[in-house]
Amino acid sequence: MKIVTLILVTLLAFNFVYADDVEFRVNMKIKALKGTFNPTTATVSVRGSFTDWGTNPVTMLDGNNDSIYTVTVDIPASTAIQFKFHYNPDDHWEGVSNRQYTVPSGGGFYEAYFDNDECPPTVAKDIEVTFSCNMELERLSGRFNPGTNAVQVRGNFNDWGGTPTVMTPNPLNPDIYEATITRSSMVCDELQFKFWYQSDNWESVDNRKIEITQGVYDDGFVSFEGSFNNGTLETVLNQPCIVKFKVYMPGAISAISGNPFPVINTVHIAGSAAPLQWPGTGWPDSHAVRMIQLYDDATNGDETAADGWYSKDLTIPAYTVLSAQFKYGANFADAVNNGGGNDNENGFGSNHILNMTRYMTQVTVSDTFGKMGNSPKSNAKYAYTFNVDMSIKALKGTFNPVGSTVSVRGNFTNWGTNPITMTDGNNDSIYTVTVDIAGNEVLNFKFHYNPGDVWEGDPHRTITNVDGGSFTDFFDRDACPPTTAVNVDLVFSCNMELERLSGRFDPNTDTVSVNGNFNGWASMTTIMTPNPLNPDIYEAIFPRMSMLCDEIQFKFWYQDNNWESIDNRKFNISQSQYDAGLAEYSGSFNNGTLETVLNQACTVKFTVYMPGAVSAISGNPFPVINTVHIAGSALPLQWPGDGWPDSHAVRMIQLYDDGTNGDVTSSDGIFSKDITFSAYTTLQPQYKYGANFADAVNNGGGNDNENGFGSNHILNFTRFMVSATVVDTFGQMGSSEMTNAVEGTVLSIADKWNMVSVPREVTNYAKTAVFPTATTDAFGFSNAGGYAATATLANGPGYWLKFSGAQSVQVNGTSILSDDFTVEAGWNMIGSISTNVLTNTITSTPGGIVTSQFFAYDNGYNVASVIEPGKAYWVKSSSAGTLTVCNPCTFNAKNAIKIVPTNELPPPPPQASENVVDAKPTVFSLSQSYPNPFNPTTLIKYSLPNDEYVTLKVFNLLGQEVATLVDGVQEAGYKSVEFDASNLPSGIYFYKLSAGSFSDLKKTVLMR
Repeated sequence: MKIVTLILVTLLAFNFVYADDVEFRVNMKIKALKGTFNPTTATVSVRGSFTDWGTNPVTMLDGNNDSIYTVTVDIPASTAIQFKFHYNPDDHWEGVSNRQYTVPSGGGFYEAYFDNDECPPTVAKDIEVTFSCNMELERLSGRFNPGTNAVQVRGNFNDWGGTPTVMTPNPLNPDIYEATITRSSMVCDELQFKFWYQSDNWESVDNRKIEITQGVYDDGFVSFEGSFNNGTLETVLNQPCIVKFKVYMPGAISAISGNPFPVINTVHIAGSAAPLQWPGTGWPDSHAVRMIQLYDDATNGDETAADGWYSKDLTIPAYTVLSAQFKYGANFADAVNNGGGNDNENGFGSNHILNMTRYMTQVTVSDTFGKMGNSPKSNAKYAYTFNVDMSIKALKGTFNPVGSTVSVRGNFTNWGTNPITMTDGNNDSIYTVTVDIAGNEVLNFKFHYNPGDVWEGDPHRTITNVDGGSFTDFFDRDACPPTTAVNVDLVFSCNMELERLSGRFDPNTDTVSVNGNFNGWASMTTIMTPNPLNPDIYEAIFPRMSMLCDEIQFKFWYQDNNWESIDNRKFNISQSQYDAGLAEYSGSFNNGTLETVLNQACTVKFTVYMPGAVSAISGNPFPVINTVHIAGSALPLQWPGDGWPDSHAVRMIQLYDDGTNGDVTSSDGIFSKDITFSAYTTLQPQYKYGANFADAVNNGGGNDNENGFGSNHILNFTRFMVSATVVDTFGQMGSSEMTNAVEGTVLSIADKWNMVSVPREVTNYAKTAVFPTATTDAFGFSNAGGYAATATLANGPGYWLKFSGAQSVQVNGTSILSDDFTVEAGWNMIGSISTNVLTNTITSTPGGIVTSQFFAYDNGYNVASVIEPGKAYWVKSSSAGTLTVCNPCTFNAKNAIKIVPTNELPPPPPQASENVVDAKPTVFSLSQSYPNPFNPTTLIKYSLPNDEYVTLKVFNLLGQEVATLVDGVQEAGYKSVEFDASNLPSGIYFYKLSAGSFSDLKKTVLMR
C-alpha cells in the first residue's frame, strides 16, 4: 500500500534553507542552446570572495536535469559577498561585473542566468521600427522653428547621427515628426536613441531604449512615441523664469590640461535650454556666437565686481523642460589661456543640471567651476495663484460685487499695508490674482473685501513649502450651510467581474483596494474584500470625520499596480449622507460591464462591393482592383500607422474574390473574408477598407483611399451574436448593414463526459439537433429514478453527454435572461440561461431554500461560483421548490438561497450503456479550498485513484503545524474535509498533498 501525506507548510520551511545558508542557482539553458556550454562534459562552480575566488571553487550540480545548477553554502549572516559563476573546461568566467549579495539573517538564495543571458538564439531578421516625436512644446517655447529646423532621430542604429535619420511631419498633425527604419535584429537586441533638432539641440533626457522582445521579433515591427525631452505641461515651466547663473572661478583648473588657467579673461555658458545652446562637436572657436558670456563687473546681473564670481541673468522661456543641462567654458577661443580647448570645465557628457519646478519665476544658481551635477539653488520665487469664490456670500446678501474690492492679505503683503487686489475678469464670482512668492516662505493669509473692511474669520489660512501652484476656496470657507464634522462611514463597492472574466484579474492572487484623498492615495491601505453573496463585488468601509459638501476623490486599484484608467471618481457629502452618517458608492472597475462587450466569440463575414470604386484621394475610379484589405479598431483588426505606409500591409487583413476564405462567389466583384472576434470585444468597433494596398500604380495616390481621415464603417454587435454577414459598398461609410445575424452560445466541450444544458430557446430540442456530435444519449437525473436517457432536451434541466475529443459546440437561438428551475429535495442537475449568473444571486420559491454549493464537472467535481451558459451543475436542495436564475435582474436578498458547504460530493457520471456509475477518479488531485479567503471554515477537496494512507495537516507562515485534518487509510474516491480555523488568527496558511511520488502545495487565507 502506498503512503500519502497531505501537509500544509510554508514555502520557507519547504525549501529547507537553514540559518546563514545561501543557495546559489545558475541557469545554463541559454548557453547550452547556443552551443557554448556542454552539460555532459562541463563542471559549473561559483567562485568569489568567500571561496578565495579560484582557489576554493564550490561545485554546483544539476540533480534534476533542468539546466539549473545549484549549491548551498554556509556563509555568516550580514556578510557582503562578491562572486561570479564559472565553468570548465576552457576556464570560462562570466563576462558581467562581479555579482554582489549581502547574506540576510536566516539565509537566502541567489539565482541568475549565466552571463545574465536570458535570450534564446534567434536568426537576425528585418524589424521595422517607427519613431514618433511630438514637438509641440518645443515649438510653443520658440526654441524650435518648423519652418527652418530639421528633426532627426539618432542612435546606435545610425552611428548616433553619422548616418542621420530625418523625421518628417505627420500630415494630420504637423507637430508630430515621424521616421521609419528597417533594422536587422535578433531577440533582446536593444536600440538606444535620442531625438535631435537643428542646430545641435539634443534631448537632455537619458538615452531612450527599445528592446526587441519575442513579440516584436515575431510581429516584425515596433513603434515608439514620445515628446521631445518628455515634455508635457506637467514637466515644463508654465511661465518664464529668470535665472541668475553664478560660477566661482578662483583656482579653476582646465579639465584638458589638468593645470590652473593662467588667467581668466572670459567665462561663457552653454546648455540644453534656450537661450542656452550647445556649440558643435569639439566646441570650435567659431561657435563662440552660440555661447552666452558671464560677467564679473557688476553688470548684467553680476552683484559685485572683481570678486571671482562670474554672473548673468537669463530668462528661460515658458515650456522649457524642468531639468536642463549646462556647462561653463573659460577663455573661449583664447588658445593661449583656455588650457588646450574650449570645452575645458569637465569631461564629455559631464554637465551641471538645473532643476526647476513648473511655477518657478526666479532663482539663483551658484556653481563652482569643475564641480558638476545638480546645481545649488537659492532665492527661488514661484508663481502662486490665489482664487476666492464669493458666490455664496453674494447669494446670502453679505457681499455686493458692484462697487466692492476683493484682496488677499498676509505676511507676504505686510497684511493690511500692501494688500494685493484680486479681479473677476469673467464674472464667475471667483476673484483671482497671481503673485511671485519666495519658496522658503510659510504663507499666512486671509481674503478681505471692502467696503465694510470685512476679513475672513479665524484661523489664518496657511501654506507651507510653496513651490508654485494655486489656492482656491470659498470666502470664509463657506461653500454650503454651516455644519460640524461628524463621522461618516464611506462604503465603497467595486464590481471586478469583467476584469476577472477577461483574465486580467485573478481573485486568488490579486488584492483590490480603494485609494483616494481620504487615505493619502495609498495602495493597499484600504483593502476591499469580496461580498459573501457576490464574490465579484469587492467592498470596503472607511470611517471619516466629514462635513457637508466635503469632496471624496478616489480610484479602485489591484495588483500589480493596476489603476483604473478613468478620471478620479468623485462624490460630495450630501445633506442626507451627513444626517445618516453613511455615504455609499458603487461601480465597476473602469466602468466596464458585460452589457457593453461580446459575451462570446463571433465570426463575421465581411463583404464589400468594389465595382466602380473610387479613390478618395484622387477622386478617380481605380484602374483595376487587384487587392482589398481591411483595418480596424478591434483585434484581429488593427490600424496601420499614420499615413497607412506600405510597410504596414502586414497589419491589414486581405479580403478575397476567388471563392476562398469565406468568399461566396468567385470574380463577382464582392471581396469577402470570415473574421472571428474574441469574447469581451467592444460592441461597436470601427473599420475601413483599402484598395490595392502598397500598389502605387493602382491605389489612387495612397493606401488610405476609401474615405477621409476619421470616416469609418461601424460594426454594431449585440452581446450574444455568434455570427453575421456585413454588407458594405466601398466608400459608403457609417453603420454597416448586417444580415444573417445569429445569436448563440459557444460551449467548450471536453473529451468524454460533460455536464451540459440548453441555454437558449431553440427551434429543435432533439439531442441530435442541439448536440449532434455527442456519442451517447442525454442522461437526466431524478432522486426517485436516478439517471434516465432522453432524446429530447428542454430549457432548465442539466444533462450528462459524452463526446469523442475536445471540441466547440454552438447553440443558436433566442436569449433567455431569466428562468425558474424546478428542484427536488436532494441532489438536482440544473441548467443555465444565456448569461453568466453568480450563484449567490440565485433566489428561491419558497424564499431562503438551503442548498449545497454548486458543483461543475471537469474530469472531477469543482465548486462553481458562476452558472455559465451551456453548462450544467449539481446542487443539493433542502426542500422542493424553484430556483430563479437571472441576469440582469433585481436581487431580492430576503428570497436568496442559503448556501451551506457540504462534504458530500454529487453522483458521478453515468456509464454510456447503462444507468450505473463509476465513482473512482483516475488521477490524484488537490483543489483550491473554498471559500478563499474564508472565515472561519473552508472546504478542502482531493481525489485518490487508489486506496491510500492519507494525512492532512495545516501549517502557518512560520512552518508550525496548527491542525491535523486527516491521518489514516482512505479508500479511492473523491474526498473533502472541512478546515475550521475558529481558534486561529487571521493570516496565510498552506496545505500540501503527497501520495507516493505525487505531491501538491496550496495556499489559503483566513480573513476575519
